[in-house]
Amino acid sequence: MASIPGSPAASEESSRPCADPPRLQATADEHRFLTLDALRGVAALSVLLIHIGTLGGYRWLAPMGYLAVDFFFVMSGLVIGYAYERKLLAGMRWRSFMAIRAARLYPGLFLGLLIGLGAQLWLGGSSPNLSIYSLGQFFLVPDITSAELFPLNGVIWSLFLEIAINAAHAGAVLRLSTPRLAALVAICGVAWAWIGGSTHNWGGGWNWPTLVGGVARIGWGYGIGLLLYRLVIARRLTAPLVSAAWPIAATLLLLTVPRFGAGTPRIMVTLFLMFPLITLLALHARIAAPARRVAAWLGTLSYPLYAIHYPLLMIAGSLIASHPAAAGLLWAATGAAIIFFATAVAYLYEIPARTWLRRQVP
Repeated sequence: MASIPGSPAASEESSRPCADPPRLQATADEHRFLTLDALRGVAALSVLLIHIGTLGGYRWLAPMGYLAVDFFFVMSGLVIGYAYERKLLAGMRWRSFMAIRAARLYPGLFLGLLIGLGAQLWLGGSSPNLSIYSLGQFFLVPDITSAELFPLNGVIWSLFLEIAINAAHAGAVLRLSTPRLAALVAICGVAWAWIGGSTHNWGGGWNWPTLVGGVARIGWGYGIGLLLYRLVIARRLTAPLVSAAWPIAATLLLLTVPRFGAGTPRIMVTLFLMFPLITLLALHARIAAPARRVAAWLGTLSYPLYAIHYPLLMIAGSLIASHPAAAGLLWAATGAAIIFFATAVAYLYEIPARTWLRRQVP
């Protein structure tokens, strides 16, 4: 994920491009990653909304929010390209790169799983469904005894695939020419279109039966983001200078507008056309001064919100079930409380923890 994870792509990396990056235009570069920050926040909020809708019975609430995961992957590929590909090509060690990625992702991942463990104890009562495989999840080892890869916190599957594709990217970067990358992206895109279209399941990857679809899913998303980076720095692809309001509004519409028929065509246009186009536009988009702090906050919020929200919603759901008359108000209050808590987690825990871990990387 953007490193959401997921991932969402990391704001740490967003604000710290690779050494001596190629410039498009100084004026265009100035707010490039702030727009991506805002988009990651919008995507994370849409995931929160669809899970509230699913658990609370509000099916109209951000019904396409699950596609935010694909958007995270696209943005992650782009940002990792800007932040690290030149360094990797210049001789950065695979182990150092992976240590940096672990430092970025693990604090939020650990807390999300810890909250998931608490939720399991809360919901399981005197006989929670825990085993040695529960401990393994804290080291990104999927649970082979469960239908879900990470039953303590279902969203962790995307971080697992994010780490896996980061490792593959860093390991193959010297042999991954742009034509080869384009071919791999095309193969993954066709595979994901076929799997999603034939099964009518575009949310795959979180459980064992859909893991192959998840691999194709991240192969397309992360791959097209990385390919966009390659084409932009080679000056083979450009986009007009636009207001950040356009890609932000487009993302909101794609993820939150209720279903209106034409489900599969809408999904395919979103995945294979709109997400890459929005990401490209975000590179050049400019954010008005009053909105920059909001954009930065959204980017900071996005990863911890994504990582911790689901088990908290599970706990909330068990409590709200006994108050059906006030369910709508209670779910709204829960969403607001989780956003507030995730903000506190970001600034008081996640940023200090990953900064400390990053300093330990040689």
